Amino acid sequence: MDLFTIWLGNTNPICRLCILSWIKLGYKPTIYVNLKEIDEFFLNLEDKINLVDYTTILDKEPYEVLLHFTDYFRYIRLYKMGGTWLDADMFLIRQLPEEHIIISSERTQQKGAYKSHKIEIANIGVLRFPANDPLIYSVIKKIDNSKAKTSKLQKNMFYFQKTLYNDFPEYIENISPAWHYCPANYNNVKCIYYSNLFNPKYGQIVNQPDWILEHSYCCHLWENLSIHKHNIDFEKIKNDSLFMKLYLSINSINDSNLYSLTQ
Repeated sequence: MDLFTIWLGNTNPICRLCILSWIKLGYKPTIYVNLKEIDEFFLNLEDKINLVDYTTILDKEPYEVLLHFTDYFRYIRLYKMGGTWLDADMFLIRQLPEEHIIISSERTQQKGAYKSHKIEIANIGVLRFPANDPLIYSVIKKIDNSKAKTSKLQKNMFYFQKTLYNDFPEYIENISPAWHYCPANYNNVKCIYYSNLFNPKYGQIVNQPDWILEHSYCCHLWENLSIHKHNIDFEKIKNDSLFMKLYLSINSINDSNLYSLTQ
């Protein structure tokens, strides 16, 4: 199945690094963009990626969609065409497995105010479905029906998780363990860039960087938290950090130094 994602606006070091990792592994991903405002990074990779205007799938402006736009977009694209969705902040360490359906997951907090009864919970960072899948259809319908009831922005994964666990329990066996695609927990975001040691927090299991590189398919780099909450300084990345190790693993594609990646 084809690999696809969407990116609207300017790219950043995380997005660029992750997409380069897909290319290194032999994929030619489809990147849905606004063809009127294409980042130069994509133009420089035109022979290695497929650039498609996002309106060919969802002919709406982002502000017109109640749910987070990229979440809704992935459901529509998956239902129409099938394929493998990857968040643009997913760094591929090795080629994806051949499973017919893939649903990624992340670890939950096991201590504190937000303690969960589930150790891991499905997320939507990596999704593979055939076209016309009934689970995806049900998710879309729930989102569409909700628009008449509320104007508040919905939680990004709420409808997918609720539909999966409540209405399609037979799909639970397709949920991958967190270490496959989200081996670095969201509570260790800063450590991805500034340390070679991940500290256990809130009772979560922790995978260390070298273990991740040896065993995981992918590593979610939590772009939103990295950029907008922690303001990661990409000129101060530690040499032994996971991010630097990931960067160096694709250096054959981008032979320039780390600073150029931040431009």
